[in-house]
Amino acid sequence: MNKQEKILKQIELQETIQRVSSITIVTCGNCGNVVLHEMSATEIDCPYCDRVMDVCDCPDYLYSGMENNTIEVRDMISIAVDYSVVDGKRVYKYNEMASLFEEEMSNLDPKQYSTTSR
Repeated sequence: MNKQEKILKQIELQETIQRVSSITIVTCGNCGNVVLHEMSATEIDCPYCDRVMDVCDCPDYLYSGMENNTIEVRDMISIAVDYSVVDGKRVYKYNEMASLFEEEMSNLDPKQYSTTSR
């Protein structure tokens, strides 16, 4: 089984958990930890950072289409470090970083990056 097939299997397993139990797996929009919550919830109360957020602030841990992502972890870290401090003072919160990361990612040429290069 190649890497993409393994990721697809993980997505399939998460979707089974959602379908059978109405529980989904997300990442906290504040601290980034993995959190389980009922799909009917309108808010998520992170047990790790004790922050209450709207469901839309906590992205699914796995999702259909992520198997097509081609960015390397080192590139994500590089982008995060580049945007973590502004004017040597302000550090972005996780959800602000995610927004900046998405913007930066939309400007990259996907042909330059590959998850299968290792």
